[in-house]
Amino acid sequence: MSSITISQHSSTSHPGAVRTYVSNVGSATRTLIAALLAVKAEQPAAPAPREVSPRGRVKSLKELYRMANQCDSIAPNLASELRHFAGQM
Repeated sequence: MSSITISQHSSTSHPGAVRTYVSNVGSATRTLIAALLAVKAEQPAAPAPREVSPRGRVKSLKELYRMANQCDSIAPNLASELRHFAGQM
């Protein structure tokens, strides 16, 4: 049978350790508050979507339908989603 021994440390034996712990907690708290209250930098504007030529659109549609036909017997749900995406273009 094993026994567990719990040792008790009093704060009078290591007063520096308590001060170090309290200063670490204080520093972490200050850092957390600074992070929560920090003003975030402006995000750069997203680039404007590219215009797709009609030829490029047709090529993309053909590719989606081709991929859907290839995986129809293996993954019918995926094939259905690919056809759905093609229908929204």
